[in-house]
Amino acid sequence: IDVTASSSLNIFEANAIELVNLTTAGNPIILQAGGITQSGALIASSLTVTNTAGSVVLDQNNDVGTVAITNTLGDVTYNTNRGTTTDIAGIQGVNVDLNSENGITQSGAITATSLDVTNTVDGDVVLDQNNDVATVAITNTVGDVTYTTISSSITDINGIQGVNIVLNTDNGVSQSAAIEATNSLTVTNA
Repeated sequence: IDVTASSSLNIFEANAIELVNLTTAGNPIILQAGGITQSGALIASSLTVTNTAGSVVLDQNNDVGTVAITNTLGDVTYNTNRGTTTDIAGIQGVNVDLNSENGITQSGAITATSLDVTNTVDGDVVLDQNNDVATVAITNTVGDVTYTTISSSITDINGIQGVNIVLNTDNGVSQSAAIEATNSLTVTNA
C-alpha cells in the first residue's frame, strides 16, 4: 500500500499487508490487518494499529508523533527517526522491539513478554506508565531511562544503559544482564 493523503487514513484488511509509504500531512493513520510489514516510511501525527494474526513489523524510518499498537498474538517492531520524542500511547504484543533516535515518552502502558528499547541520538526514554512486561532491556547511552512496572511477578532486567536510571516496581526486579548508569541508579519497590 502506497498512499499520500491530505486527511486521515483508515485501512482495514483481513489479510497481511505491506506498507510501502503512508503519508497523511499531519493527520492520523488507523490500520487493522492480519499481519503488517513495511518497505517505506509512515509519516503521520498518530498511528493506531490493531493486528489480528502474525507480527507487526514497522522497521523503517517512521515519523509519527503518537503510536498505539495492539497485537496480542504476535511480535511488535517499531522504528522511528522522528526529529522529536515519540509518544507510546500503548503497545500490546508478545515480544516488543522499539528503536528511536530522539527519545520515547509514554501515555499508555506496554504489555508484553519481553521489551527491548534502543535510543541512539538524543533524548530520554521515559516509560513511566503501568507497564506489565516480564523481561526488559533498554539501551540509551545518550540520555536518561525511567521504567515503571506493575507486573504481578518479578520483572527481569535484561540490561539497562543510561545516564540516570530510575526503576519503579510493585513486585521487585531480578537481573539477567548488567545495569550501566553513567551518573545514578534509583530503584523503588513499593
